[in-house]
Amino acid sequence: QLTRLTHLKNLSLLKCEKIASKGLASLPTSLEKLNLNICIQLTDANLAALVRLEHLEELNLSSCKKITG
Repeated sequence: QLTRLTHLKNLSLLKCEKIASKGLASLPTSLEKLNLNICIQLTDANLAALVRLEHLEELNLSSCKKITG
């Protein structure tokens, strides 16, 4: 489980086509940088799971075509 990686600062899920809310909810809260570039199944609703990442400084959502905002 990713939640056990309490010191993880950077994570790239580039082209991870199956990531969704459940996967995002399991990310460690220690993340400062998260790359979700070309995660084509992500939607605006899925991003609500990222609210708990209080240390997140950089988020890449490039080419996530289902994200509108």
